[in-house]
Amino acid sequence: MAGCTTPGTYRVFKENIRSRPDEAVLVEEVPNLNARGTSPETVRLHAMVIHRGQGSQRSLARWHRANANFYAPHELPFRLAWAHGLFVVNTSGNMEQLKRYLRENTPVLVILQRSAVNPASRRDVLIIGYDNHDRVMLSASRGNDPYTLIPYDDFEREWRVAKNRTTVFLPPGFDARPLDAMELFERARYHEDIQALGDAVADYRSAAEAGMGQSALHVRLGNTLRNMDKPDEAAEAYRKAISADPQNAQGYNNLAYLMAEQSSELAEAERLARQAMILDPANPVVLDTVGFVLYQQERYREAADVLERARGRARWHPPEVQAEIAFRLVRAHLRNGDMHLAREVYRDAVRIAPADQVPPDLRELLK
Repeated sequence: MAGCTTPGTYRVFKENIRSRPDEAVLVEEVPNLNARGTSPETVRLHAMVIHRGQGSQRSLARWHRANANFYAPHELPFRLAWAHGLFVVNTSGNMEQLKRYLRENTPVLVILQRSAVNPASRRDVLIIGYDNHDRVMLSASRGNDPYTLIPYDDFEREWRVAKNRTTVFLPPGFDARPLDAMELFERARYHEDIQALGDAVADYRSAAEAGMGQSALHVRLGNTLRNMDKPDEAAEAYRKAISADPQNAQGYNNLAYLMAEQSSELAEAERLARQAMILDPANPVVLDTVGFVLYQQERYREAADVLERARGRARWHPPEVQAEIAFRLVRAHLRNGDMHLAREVYRDAVRIAPADQVPPDLRELLK
């Protein structure tokens, strides 16, 4: 039956594995959605959300139309899942991990690629079952081809070419077993997104205790602690990020910004900010931090020069980022006595800034 896509494939697979539950698994109630009006890749993401009982095809299509243009393709699965009360684990896996998810009633989205030199042979496949006896995987939600059997040898070869990428959607209360470090990290990101900051901190710390020593984890932990108004703990997390990876510009940058916010050790804050600039010289957010540190040191002319460069490089960043840099530049111009420049930058900033982001004192001063 390898490669068969007849309507009976699912029923035959289910019947065949009934007598050997220890060798095979089928995740049931994974919908085969119609791909009309959307891409096959999106259909498979929607199928995983619906399988978790978190939406309908119609509501997910509405969400997709309203949000798809705001996020990069690699970020969209995370935003889709978070918006529907799920978290995403996207990593390089292996066959045993894949089968474990299937045994836990979790469909697994994988990337297969027939040829390493032909990106056009790359495709997403939603795996809903395996059979060790017949050595086949069962895939679902492939548009007009409802179900397909893929022999193990073909699957493993094509999956390996695509670096064994694996994506699953899990509910925050997933309790089939203790979460591993990557799962804890991704659940922390979900908690951070929904502003459950205490839960996010607990999961980040648990992920670190489980052996995930990535610098990025400590940066995210520091960001969450800063948002909880715990600057000392945030600074400790940023220092761990730098220790884990001395090339992590974000660790230097965020620690420098935190210190400037606290107006503490501004000389060290400048050193950290400039190190971040060496590591990531084109990043406007890093330049903004350098400008902010100089502003806090009352070096307003230098701050304005750096912030002007940051503003120029931020044109492809989200409006709120552009506006934050611009308003900081307005303040530097005001401190320099350059009222004309301050008004000019302010007029540009208010055109792109959300209304609640315009500082009231600048609105009154530059009315």
